Amino acid sequence: MKINEMQNIIYEIFAILGVQTNFVFVRSTNKTVAGTIGLKSNSGLVELFGFKPPAVAGIIQVNDRYLDKKKFTDSAIRFILAHECSHIYNNHIISTIFWNLLEKYLKGEKNENYLIIEFVKAVLALKSKSGLPPNAETLRDQEYEADKIAVLSVTHDLESAISCLTKLVEGDLDQPSHIWELFGKVKPAMTMRERIEVLRRNTSK
Repeated sequence: MKINEMQNIIYEIFAILGVQTNFVFVRSTNKTVAGTIGLKSNSGLVELFGFKPPAVAGIIQVNDRYLDKKKFTDSAIRFILAHECSHIYNNHIISTIFWNLLEKYLKGEKNENYLIIEFVKAVLALKSKSGLPPNAETLRDQEYEADKIAVLSVTHDLESAISCLTKLVEGDLDQPSHIWELFGKVKPAMTMRERIEVLRRNTSK
């Protein structure tokens, strides 16, 4: 699927989600399968500029060459795009930026508090039922929410979503879906198996 075709799908997805003004654009990348930066606003400020709220603005990056090489179906790509649109629609970037800035601030300008903050993250993870510190829990929950909205509100195609997620890890469902770091070591926020299990539960209610 070409980038201009993905752009048209983005317009369709946000229309389904009830967005009145859309300034989200698709760009090609080779750094990740897909990712997004963007915001939604219901503010009256949008109307001051002559647009109707809710309005969305941002960029969705897609590795179209990878998706083509691995022969992802149009249904799978639609799920990926719906998932990324859901991140924008729910303003997930706000909490992501908050946690990143907070951690950077607490570690200090010269990273002098690195060990202390990593120790605090370890303690918080140990005390959490999920085994994750708050920032990793937020990351995990946002992925679950974006998956749910993509399927329930946009694609209505659970099997294509599961097939897509399975293909992303080449069938190895115990691979991490997303990661976080502790003392420089990569840890899973959730495995792809866990992500698929949660998606099944969230879409069966």
